[in-house]
Amino acid sequence: MLIIPAIDLRGGKVVRWITGSPRQEIPYGDDPLAFARQYEKEGALWLHVIDLDGAIAGKLTNLAKILEIRKASRLKIEVGGGIRNLETVDKLIGEGIDRVILGTKAVDSLFLRKALDQYGDKLAVSADALKGTVKIAGWAESSELSLDEFLAELAKTPLKTLICTEISRDGMMKGPDTENLIALCRRTPGIRMILSGGVSSLDDILKLAGISEPNFLGVIVGRALYEKKFSLEEALRIAERSRKCI
Repeated sequence: MLIIPAIDLRGGKVVRWITGSPRQEIPYGDDPLAFARQYEKEGALWLHVIDLDGAIAGKLTNLAKILEIRKASRLKIEVGGGIRNLETVDKLIGEGIDRVILGTKAVDSLFLRKALDQYGDKLAVSADALKGTVKIAGWAESSELSLDEFLAELAKTPLKTLICTEISRDGMMKGPDTENLIALCRRTPGIRMILSGGVSSLDDILKLAGISEPNFLGVIVGRALYEKKFSLEEALRIAERSRKCI
């Protein structure tokens, strides 16, 4: 199981929005590069970077800071937030970003198929749901799709990586919904699943590490690491021990 630390950017600074609301913003520092370097030092393999300004504006806004992180780190990096056209995907991949995350535009099936045909495994889709409905535009709007309908559409595509967020748990530090995660994995057996939202303790990491679904790839952790509820090194040790026990 991968433990993927997150860096959420607003105005070039590291922040966290509770349940995706800008009105519930918690600042964590002015230097995202310091977070990236620390996560790399502690053993991370991947870094999850979200442009919160971009998600709201509909266009990538923190590109300069994202590229600073890219140049300063050897980590594999996935980037999302405001990526609404293929030109932006092409720009990010050309600058060395390892995986680009589509959210709002992923509900456009024609666009998604074209993007997957062109970029393949360089793309991931983010399925962000609140009470069973897929949210778009920085989680500010509801799509016309239920999560079940969206997953059924994704299963028809060559998508390899899916990030699932239960918005009501995002940033709330109340633990992940492991039962729902298992159900999602079983619903999309041909797609690697990454969970985002809710992780608050090493007990949560231990529970997730015990999930045996073969397409469960890993978990994104943000606020718990920002607030030092546990260290990335501790989480990685649990994940590694659990892997050896399987």
